[in-house]
Amino acid sequence: MLQGTDRLVLEEPKTPITPWHRRRGAIFLWLLVTGFVVVLGRLVILQCVQHEEYRLLAARQQTKFRTVPARRGTIFARNMRVLAVSEPVPSVFAAPVEMTDMEATARALATCLGLDEEKLLARFTEKADKAFVWVKRRVTPREREQVSALNLPGVHFRTEFRRRYPYGNLAAHVLGWTDVDNVGREGVELLY
Repeated sequence: MLQGTDRLVLEEPKTPITPWHRRRGAIFLWLLVTGFVVVLGRLVILQCVQHEEYRLLAARQQTKFRTVPARRGTIFARNMRVLAVSEPVPSVFAAPVEMTDMEATARALATCLGLDEEKLLARFTEKADKAFVWVKRRVTPREREQVSALNLPGVHFRTEFRRRYPYGNLAAHVLGWTDVDNVGREGVELLY
């Protein structure tokens, strides 16, 4: 509309506010508040009511306990001669879960380590969902090199300790002996 001679002023048309517009705003506000209350309620349940349950679940997922065997101490004679000492030796273990071809792996390991291929394959297939199966414990350095050269997926090494008695049977009844797991079975080895 023209008002005056050189100015043009436009008026905006007024949109009538209908009852539906008011209801739509109220519904939106109600949904927003309801959603906030639901989220707040769930937070209260998780942080106050179920707190201990989720704390234990998180601890189980984030913490892993593994027994690390200690190296057995050296046994000396009264004149400081070494009668028993622990020396590190490699052992071969497999993780069947990581293997791509169990048959080829069993065949290669059996050839290198002088084991029965069928028995080894049976152990792998029996424990196919496991991450640890002994293949051969306390291998020689040559065997370790041969297995390492194969670079087989799922085949790993672990260092264990073997008891060595430099003087052989000297004082064997007093010293005693250890088993394959390095646990003392007789004599001083059992006592300490």
